[in-house]
Amino acid sequence: MNSLYRCFNNRFYPEEEAIFGLNRAMKYGDGLFESIRIIDGRPKYLDFHFQRLQKGLSALKIDFSQAKWNEIQTCLTQLVIRNEINRGGSLRLTVYRGGEGKYTPSENGLEYCIEARSLEVNQYQLNAKGLTIEISDFPLPKSRFSNFKTLNSLHYVMASIEREEKRVDELVLLSAAQKVIETTSSNLFLVIGNKVITPPLSEGCLGGVMRRVVISKLSSMEYTIVEGSISLSELEQADEVFLTNASKGIQWVGSYRNKRYFNKVAKQLLPLI
Repeated sequence: MNSLYRCFNNRFYPEEEAIFGLNRAMKYGDGLFESIRIIDGRPKYLDFHFQRLQKGLSALKIDFSQAKWNEIQTCLTQLVIRNEINRGGSLRLTVYRGGEGKYTPSENGLEYCIEARSLEVNQYQLNAKGLTIEISDFPLPKSRFSNFKTLNSLHYVMASIEREEKRVDELVLLSAAQKVIETTSSNLFLVIGNKVITPPLSEGCLGGVMRRVVISKLSSMEYTIVEGSISLSELEQADEVFLTNASKGIQWVGSYRNKRYFNKVAKQLLPLI
């Protein structure tokens, strides 16, 4: 493959070419991002990504329009073609407030950057070996922006470092009230009998695209879906725990300390997403 490209505000540049200096994304984390999976050369669940992005930009008071989304969507498609991604891949769309200013911005216009990579795997695949999980030592702070993928991701960075130090595959993040919220990179679902439970958005978890897809699929199956609080004791009582995100789809958890889990529901869901 030739040089990869990235898109910056409707223009395409080789990735090795420097295209901008410090901006509000880097100075203040003043923006959002979306991680989008590519399957068979096409971005998945773009409508859901757009809807979350629109809500997030509204919360951040950054100007956004359908016309701007149409432009971004065209650039997403063109970048996939330029980078010769015919099967599996991933896109990262970063959007941020343009203009100058310090904490007080000089304007609320939107700028964006898109990156694209190919993956060896085309379709979503269930992990062959169950993930090991542990609990983070630090509570996840909650804010009005918790449901969005903001550029203020320091807590997830530090939790990921903690995960490596504890030598587990994923780290479960708790609220200040010691309720299960999510992991370093995924939403969490817990199965007890015929009931599937996932933390509600009101408790501060990310409003994940794959979370939304899985809830929709489960509603047509034989399980009872509950968006409710999950305690650590319920985590130990569960028959099954699985994680979801738009990049990997569904990943099942094999163990938490001395507890072992099944993967029945995860296997049933995988062909549906």
